[in-house]
Amino acid sequence: MIIIGHRGAALRAPENTLAGLHYAGRFGIKQIECDISVAADDVAVVFHDEQLQRLTGQPGTVLSQTASQLSQYVVAGPESEGPTTIPLASTYLDVAADYNLFVHLEIKVHDREVVRAVQAAHRALVASKLDPAQVRVSSFSWEAITLAKRHFIGSSFALAARRLEDVRPLLSGVHELASLHLSVEGASQAEIDQVHDLELPVYYYTVNSVNALIGLDRATIDGVFSDDPLRLVGALVQ
Repeated sequence: MIIIGHRGAALRAPENTLAGLHYAGRFGIKQIECDISVAADDVAVVFHDEQLQRLTGQPGTVLSQTASQLSQYVVAGPESEGPTTIPLASTYLDVAADYNLFVHLEIKVHDREVVRAVQAAHRALVASKLDPAQVRVSSFSWEAITLAKRHFIGSSFALAARRLEDVRPLLSGVHELASLHLSVEGASQAEIDQVHDLELPVYYYTVNSVNALIGLDRATIDGVFSDDPLRLVGALVQ
């Protein structure tokens, strides 16, 4: 089972910040997930929400401000070492490359402008020193994944959803995906088996305790996203 730092390591450092990335890198977490949003000036930043309020206490949306403005906002979260402001995606990917991390890059399409979101994310990767082969592009938007395949040459791709049933009609292109990302809430062994019948690895989000995996055969789960990856690794080997 692959353990992936969710939004860096969101229970150990403010989510989607360089502080979380440094935490993952220092403690040997090999894979991390981050969220790509697009600022008003078409620059990709690493931020999950459309609204700024929850994470920064600021009014407005990520879409309404430039990347330079967003980079001044401190992201709320656990006390940690390192920068905790909203990072440019290109800078974040550069630091990921320094740690030789594999990055699950989730594209957020807050304004439904899929082309804008995918192109901004791709520009950030091209501007960074991270090898495209160390990137898996994911999204809850099938349209975004379809378009990303034309841009992210050398990367792999994943579709995210809450449940398998939510996306079953889309899986005619399953052979082009490297994994399917589903919510651990309501997960069942039958669902895992159905995904594997499609010859597709299944990754679950967000797994912060082994208790979330009760009733599931851990050996059949290919990967999990965790806000506290180091602690989860320790619990799994006990």
